[in-house]
Amino acid sequence: MDAVTDSPLAFVTLPLVELRQPLALNHFKQAVLGARHRPGQPQAAEVMNAFAEAGMQGCPDERTWTGWFKERPRRARRDSVAKLDGYFEQRTGLSGSGPTVLPRRAPSSTFYVDLIEAGLVEELLRRTTAKPPIKTLLYRAFEYEPTSPSHLHLDALECAALPFDGGEGKCDTVKALAAQRVLALIYERWKPKAGSIYRQLSSSLKLRSNRSDDQTRKEIREGFAHSIPDRFEVKMKEAPAPDWRGIGVSEDFAPGDIHKVLLLLAAETEFLIDDRFDAWVIDLVTAGVAAYSLAQTNPHTIDTWGFNPICKYWHAIRTLFFADECDIRVEEDLEYAFSLIGGEFSIDVQRNLFVARKKYWEWLENLGLSARRISDLAYFRTLNPLVFVGG
Repeated sequence: MDAVTDSPLAFVTLPLVELRQPLALNHFKQAVLGARHRPGQPQAAEVMNAFAEAGMQGCPDERTWTGWFKERPRRARRDSVAKLDGYFEQRTGLSGSGPTVLPRRAPSSTFYVDLIEAGLVEELLRRTTAKPPIKTLLYRAFEYEPTSPSHLHLDALECAALPFDGGEGKCDTVKALAAQRVLALIYERWKPKAGSIYRQLSSSLKLRSNRSDDQTRKEIREGFAHSIPDRFEVKMKEAPAPDWRGIGVSEDFAPGDIHKVLLLLAAETEFLIDDRFDAWVIDLVTAGVAAYSLAQTNPHTIDTWGFNPICKYWHAIRTLFFADECDIRVEEDLEYAFSLIGGEFSIDVQRNLFVARKKYWEWLENLGLSARRISDLAYFRTLNPLVFVGG
């Protein structure tokens, strides 16, 4: 990888193959095979049949596909991975929502190529002749847009895997810019009223209709038909929104607080259902990892009180999603962190967060990964609670 001129990161090896390749291949296989998908197994014959049924030309052969799933896998070439995107171009794409379902995409999509080869950190580390390179890095970070929440999640994990100097060197510059961009992108998705995520989620009426039997759905439709104008279609497409005030969050919260806000959103039980819950889970973990990465790069000063909210926040996120702690220990960490960032911990909050952990682990498992492997590849560490780390 060509790195930023004179940067210590020129010798950094990112977990592109170890992390991105199995995620992309298992994601594709799950989308193609559905319930027949077996995480981490090539299932080459079934995949080859799927390519043949789609009329694909020049797709990866069975030997190449199997080699990508070995303990020490071959590196998948870009032109071969592009055939995975070509499969869905041929089949006109898949529809769906949530972090594990491939959304409908334009024919020019490079979803899988981007999963394996592209990313925010990769973009920031491209060589530049600018001296100093900071303006170029700022521009690249600002211009970067991920293909999906899964891509953004990988960006956060790679950001965490970058080394850091404690606020003194170029490593911190790249790491901080990447973390800030991830948090900014998640804020753009979830900011009150104007967030891009809401129009992608099911309306309350649609969820109600989906959960009803035929007779109830008929009654719902007839109820709207009696009104003038009939607003049934409008309500079915209406973007939902959390009750921010109900959970004690000001609607003008700062973008830099999005990681804490998403944790506090665990209290919004009426909003967090079905596809809304799935969307929240992946962004909650992504924001937590990005906040951790940013905290690593900030100057350290002693906190005489012996604790800091960002340290306790990360400790709670880490123990919930990336450690094998017992439930009672995790609950204690969550309750403490939740109260420090201004929330009121409750049974509903606890339940939502433990369900979030289960869903995240299932998501990783279906992609041939595990929380432990993620933690090892991203070098997750506990932030020292005796040190104030800004954020």
